[in-house]
Formats: sequence, structure tokens, C-alpha cells
Amino acid sequence: MAVSKDLISVVITTYNASLTIVNVVNSLLLASEFIAEIIMVDDKSTDGTLEIVKTNFPGVKIIAKEENSGGPAGPRNIGLNASRCDYVMFCDSDDLVSYEYIKLAVSKISSGEFAVFSGLRQNITDHSEFGMMLKFRRQSISRISYQSLSLKDRVTLSGSLVNRNELHHSFNEDVRLHGVEDYLFFLQNAKSGVKIGRLNSRVIGYLISETNISKNKFKRINKFILLNRINDRYIITSILFTMTHYLIALLERVFNRYY
Repeated sequence: MAVSKDLISVVITTYNASLTIVNVVNSLLLASEFIAEIIMVDDKSTDGTLEIVKTNFPGVKIIAKEENSGGPAGPRNIGLNASRCDYVMFCDSDDLVSYEYIKLAVSKISSGEFAVFSGLRQNITDHSEFGMMLKFRRQSISRISYQSLSLKDRVTLSGSLVNRNELHHSFNEDVRLHGVEDYLFFLQNAKSGVKIGRLNSRVIGYLISETNISKNKFKRINKFILLNRINDRYIITSILFTMTHYLIALLERVFNRYY
């Protein structure tokens, strides 16, 4: 069956997401007029995630991996390859996506203005804190250049809508990059000339919990250095770019704004 070009495939990657997956899928179903299919790639969950989705959402296409991948990059590539629409939205299993944002993202991608479009996240502890029909009065949209992206990861993968026909790179599946593979994905595509846009409004609700809070900062620093090395930078340059990333992140926290 032919799928309208302005409909999207949503790819959700899951691993032990039983506490959040129902709210995540329900938030997406609010935008069902734009969504042709929801694909869930499960990375060998052990907490009943698969059973919950099968019971509550029989229309969701499930791809269950037989072995854990060690990170979401492999499952994201599987979902991307399995999707039947030109436009693909990635969604993490602990994120809620605003209906109004999805509507805007579809318009920006289908017009050809951008090949990748994203929004900003806000941390929430309960799904009721997030207005799923969220409307934003002023559409402040940034074009994210490769130079800007080199200094700081400025694009949130979850909620990002992409035109798969214009991508030059898939996700690097090196398990050492777990936690920064999405940044490398955007960085490499931007370097190849892919046009990236971002809505400067908090339209992605991140359901924070003890299970998804990163506590090892030193490991993450090493991952950023490795990421820069893979992006064809010398070791000294990689360290400098990593230091710049964390300095900008600190300034953003201090002044409560994005640079």
C-alpha cells in the first residue's frame, strides 16, 4: 500500500521501558493523522516491555532482538531500515512528543527547508506535567551548521524528524560510543551538507527516573574524545573540542540559555 509522502514512520528503541512505554506511545497516537506506522525495536528487554506493548498497542510493529546490542545505535539502524515512509521520527522510550511540534516538523521536512528537524527537551517526572497539545506562540527556529554543531551537541535525537533520502550517514554502532552516538550521527550528516533545523521550544518531555540518569561524567568525556577522533580529528584537537563542549554547556546552565 502506498504511503502519503507527508506521513511518517516513528521508530522507538526500547530496553526495559515498562514504566514509560505506555505514556510514550499514547503521546504519539495523539498525532496519528501524521503517523503511518510505529515501529518498536526492542533490545532484549527483560521487564515485560514487549508484553505490555503487544497487549495495549496491537497496531505497533515490534522487532524483537535476540541479543542485546549494548546501545541504541544498532536498533535505531534496524528501525530506520524497516520503516516504509520517507520521513522517519526517532523517539526514545522515555520521551513524550508534542502534537503541535510533530505538525510543524512535518511541514518543515515536507517543504524541503530542512532534511532534519528537532526540538528542545524539558525534564519531567510525570506525564501529566507535559502539555501534549502544547502550542508555542513564537516559532523561533535555528539553522544548525556543522561549525556550530562541532562545538556543542545542539540537536535532540528523540523527536527528530528526518528525510531518510537525504541522510548520508547512519548510526555508528561502536558500543564505546553509547550515549553520544546520536551526536555523531548529526555531526557526520551536517558535515556532509545535510540541512538541520531546530525549534527553540521545549516540545519533548523527558521522563526522568533513577534508571536513566547518567552518573559517570568521566566516561562521557572519554566518549566525546573518541567521537571527535572518529570524526577525523587529531588527539589534541579532539581534547580541545571536548573541553569547548563542556565549557559551553556550563555557560548555558549559568545563564539559562542556549548558545
